[in-house]
Amino acid sequence: MAITRWCGLAIYCSLLLSCANLGAGHHAGNWPQLLPPLQYFQCSYQSDPHNQVSQSEQEYLDWVISFYQGSLLYPTGWSDVEAAILTTASPQERRLEYLRLRDLGALIAAEWSKHNAVRRIDNRLLSLWGSMLQLAPDAEQLSRHIEVIGADIEQILQGTLDPAEINPRRYEELLEIELFDDF
Repeated sequence: MAITRWCGLAIYCSLLLSCANLGAGHHAGNWPQLLPPLQYFQCSYQSDPHNQVSQSEQEYLDWVISFYQGSLLYPTGWSDVEAAILTTASPQERRLEYLRLRDLGALIAAEWSKHNAVRRIDNRLLSLWGSMLQLAPDAEQLSRHIEVIGADIEQILQGTLDPAEINPRRYEELLEIELFDDF
């Protein structure tokens, strides 16, 4: 089932890459190399007319970059979270987990970067997911954490899971972990 999700994401990405008018805009020539392709996010923006009413493509792409690189308010970006997580993986595990974290990050960034009035993934969820991923003690558990969080993200984006239902206790049960009371 998890492989099907990741294959679905790959197919979705390839469909997004076929969108028209790609490469236009301010970021086309200076898109950070370590981020997923600019076209993925341009297509994500173009596919959401509700967000386009509230936010320009330039603003959206600026938020995508902020998601990955951090900002003055949140100096730790997704790239930093990935790096911290991957330091515990063996060289063999690092490549697979990097690809899975990259796909997960792209999925989160595409939604989180939308205008606050439109997005379904907010800072609370982003912080919780980053923490849950960093709490995985080994590669096997990390794989499980990615799978569970990825499933929740898919359900949120499909409208079958209310983001308000996502909380630390949910992950205690789903991941069979014990968190601190004040987490």
